[in-house]
Formats: sequence, C-alpha cells, structure tokens
Amino acid sequence: MDRAKRGAVVMGLVLFVISFIPRLYIALQPIPIQLQRNLPDDAFYYYLTAQNLLDGHGPSVDGRNASNGWHPLWLAVNLLIFTLPFENVDSPVQLSLLIGAMADSLVAVMLFLLMSAHLSHAASFVGACVYAVNSMPLVQSVNGLETGLTALFISISFYMSLRLVAHPSHRLTIVWGLSFGLCFLARTDTALLLVPLGVFVLLNLVPRQRWSLILLGASCALLVSMPWFLWNFIQFGNPLSQSSGIAVPTAIRMRHELSAPGTSVWHLSLKSFLDPIPWIRGDYAGTPVFLGPILWCLGAIGLISGHRNGAGLSLLWACVALIIGGFALIAVHTLGRWYPRPWYFVVNAQALSIGLAFFWTALRQPKVRLVLVAGGVPLMIILGIHQWRAGYYPWQNRQYNASMWLQAHTPSNSVIASMNSGIMGYYSGRTVINLDGVVNPRAFNAIMNKELFSYIQDEGVDYFVDFDYALHSEYGQFMGVDFANRLNEIAQIDAAYDGLGILRIYRVRAGEAD
Repeated sequence: MDRAKRGAVVMGLVLFVISFIPRLYIALQPIPIQLQRNLPDDAFYYYLTAQNLLDGHGPSVDGRNASNGWHPLWLAVNLLIFTLPFENVDSPVQLSLLIGAMADSLVAVMLFLLMSAHLSHAASFVGACVYAVNSMPLVQSVNGLETGLTALFISISFYMSLRLVAHPSHRLTIVWGLSFGLCFLARTDTALLLVPLGVFVLLNLVPRQRWSLILLGASCALLVSMPWFLWNFIQFGNPLSQSSGIAVPTAIRMRHELSAPGTSVWHLSLKSFLDPIPWIRGDYAGTPVFLGPILWCLGAIGLISGHRNGAGLSLLWACVALIIGGFALIAVHTLGRWYPRPWYFVVNAQALSIGLAFFWTALRQPKVRLVLVAGGVPLMIILGIHQWRAGYYPWQNRQYNASMWLQAHTPSNSVIASMNSGIMGYYSGRTVINLDGVVNPRAFNAIMNKELFSYIQDEGVDYFVDFDYALHSEYGQFMGVDFANRLNEIAQIDAAYDGLGILRIYRVRAGEAD
C-alpha cells in the first residue's frame, strides 16, 4: 500500500471515530432521556412488529392487525436484534440505536471516499468531517428508525453511480442496481433521490452502452424490491401504498375539509411549507439550528466555483442530482403530505458536505480556512448540544410514565388503544391498538368512515390513553356521536404539556356506538 492510500485509510478511520463517538454517547443514554430528545414513538412500531413476527403473529404492531407501515430493510435488522436473548427490555432498543450510529458513521467514510476520487484528500476530509459533527444527521441517525441505515445506502448508491460513470461495466452495473434496490427497501421515499441519480448516470454513460447498462441496473433494482411489491399487493391489494405514508395526511385533509368546506388544500400546503420551525431548526437544510442559510450559501458558492473551474464535474453534477432529490423530498412531504418529520431530510446533509468540500477547494487562503474551521466546527457542536438538550419530543416522558401506570394498574390481558401507541405498546406489556392508522389499516378505514369509536369497541378495548389534543382536536371528529360519554377518566399522567393538554387514561364503557 503506497503512502497516499495509507493516508486515505487513516483519514477514513479518523472520520469514523469522530462520527461514532457522539453517536455512541447518544445511543447509550438511558431510554427515558432519549424518549424526550431523539427517540420517537414511531421507532417502537419496528420493535413491536419484530416481536410479533417472531412470536408468530405476523407483521403487526398489536399482534392483531397486519400492517405495512414500516420499511422492510430496517425491520429485517430489528428481527435479527430481537432473536437475541435480552433480559432487559431496553437492551434491544439500544442495540438498534448502536447499529444506526455505526451505519451513519460509515456515511462520513463513504463521503470521504467518493469525494477524494475527485477532490483533494484535505477538501474531502473537511467535507466529510462537517457531516460527522453535523447535529442533524448525528441525532436523527440514532432515533431507532431506519434513518442511519438509509443514509448509508444513499451514500453507497451515490458512490456506485460515480463509479459506474467513471468505469462502465456489467459487473459495476449489477452492483449499482442492487444498491438502488436496497436503498429503496431501506426507505421507500428514497425513490425521489434515486430517480435524479439514475438520470445523472444515464446522461453520463457512453451512448453505445447507455441503455443496455441502465436496463440491466434497473432490472437488478427491481429484482431486489419486487418481493416487497408483491407482498403489499397480496396482503393489501396495492403494491405501492403504505399505511404510514397516507394515514396522517388523510386525517389532516379530512379535518381541513370539515373546518373549512370548499377551501383548497393548497392552504394546507402553504401552511406546512412555510412553518418556520423546521426551517429554523435545520430540518429541511440538513444542518444544525440557525446555520442552514449560512452553510448552504457557502456550499452553493463552492459548487458554482467548482463548475467554473471544471474541478470534479462528475461529482458536482451528481451532487446536483442529490440536491434535486432533496428538494423533491421537501416538496412531497410539505406540499403534498403536509406532515414533514425531521428524519425525512437527513440526505440534504450529505449534499451539503459535498458543497462545502468544493468551497474548501475554492478557498485558497490558509488563514481564512483556519478561521472557518476554528470557528465553524465549535459553533456546529455547540448548537448541536443545544438541540440535543432541548430535545425533539419533550412530552414523550408522559407516554413512558403512562406505560408504567398501565403495567401496575391494569390486568395483563387488557387491551389499550391510543393514537400514538408505540411506547405504551412496548413498555406496558399490554396489547395496545394503534388508532391513527399509521400502522393499522383497520383504524385508518374507521377514520375514513368516521367510526373510530365503533372500531374501538369492535376490538374489545378496555382502556383509551392519549393527550387531550389528540382525542378532542385531532381525532374526536372521527370518533362518532357521543363518544365522550363512553369514556370514563380514571387517571391523569403528570402535568399538562403546552399545546397537547393532559395525558389521560380512560376506561371504555361497554355499549354500542351510534
């Protein structure tokens, strides 16, 4: 191994360590802390589904209702985790977080590898290091969801696209297609990224090989993803539909139509897109809080400069394809679904790191570089610590405490229902029915028909648990007539949370819903 390759290996190892240490710190935090900061209720749908599959109850969160409200590759990882003999209920959760941490740490290494083939090792290291300390992917990759694994397969797909363009061959085409298929299975909305990346490859292949290689790669991608399509078609009658993608947006649209009849849903789109919190917090930009405009201005300057200088054009245009995909994700989840979540847009942090590597290349003054590193990196870390301490889900400690209450005060065969059922389903030891339809198609149908309380009774639910806002403002209008008189409040969990009210536990009274 020559000196340059040894240096690249050392840089890659250093990047992995820089990335992994803070992610490891988060993954090893006590679960009650993580629930308030980075670990959403949705993550527990994976854990419950894995448990039910292994117990012979099929792909179901509650052991009763089949669901496709998950992404298959991450569910496969969790199936492997839950085959291990853990005594502590928190241990498999933390192992899944560690796997997410490792996967996202490898993203920094992949970014360095793909950039160093086109830019200097120094510029590539700086760009990848920005990703390593960027609190947006750092926190979101250790959230128990598919985020870290998806980020890794996005970077692999990006790397393979560049490799195929540089060295077209049937072998690389097969690997390229397989990487795209696995990326899609890691998170299905990555199709919005893979399409522009595929167009980039198509436009940059030699014309005489172009279509034969593209068709071969597409066939490989389809071969990998076909079992998922077939299972969805057989089980739910639609190869593309996931309950997790349509349940909440449908409820949002229905509430809008009930509250403002005849008003266009574009009001919802504009409200969602213009909501300042995700922009300020850096969700869409893939950056720490407040830094999005600054960092993306520098990244844009770097890409423009790289285009003018003709440096690393293949990398540059692939990055543009990634940016187009990132914009498509923002558009779909804000303008189309009206329900953006922070982890949807982590890919934008990868495009940003490439733009900043180009900016570093264009910046010739060593003193300016030193000032940027000395000031920028600590600032990113400080803002990241601030975001970590503030937390994304400060109300979720109440759901954990409700789980402990249910475990102590209800019979073991009790059936519970809640709109957000993941944490309570996992920690209460009770059967908990999901009511917002995200992982329960039957509940989704009940929402569509405004018969949610009838569905609750059909399931034999004994207790209903949720916040005031969820019950009365979000889903009350889908419950049916006089549902409130059929809920007998028996407990309150902690103080009210601003905007959500009190988390209350109700005994469901027997009787037929109207």
